[in-house]
Amino acid sequence: QEDYGFLATYAAVKHHDDIQVASSQLVEQAGASSIYPPRHVPGARTNSDLSIGPNGQSIREFDWLYLYFEEVIWREAQVVMEHVRQVQQQGLMKLDVIDGDQPLTVVQEATLQLMQTGDF
Repeated sequence: QEDYGFLATYAAVKHHDDIQVASSQLVEQAGASSIYPPRHVPGARTNSDLSIGPNGQSIREFDWLYLYFEEVIWREAQVVMEHVRQVQQQGLMKLDVIDGDQPLTVVQEATLQLMQTGDF
């Protein structure tokens, strides 16, 4: 299955209810408005309105995706970031790193500049 926007891509149907409950609890603990911010809220790091789901569906149908990113993707990203830090400290190779925690326009500008130089 190639559609990554559906829970069935990642988990067996028998686990869906448990995943939905756990993910809804995680979103509530974090604050749904911080997970799904409306357009142009400071700190949202997006120009999109995440408070509205695509095709008119409830945005809360995507709570499971937040759980997936918190439990799987983010943990692996932290491992990769640590590896990058170690490689940088050892000076083994040239690495271009763009800090995604900067404002969106700064990230876009740095990415474009890197792409234009072709020095990567």
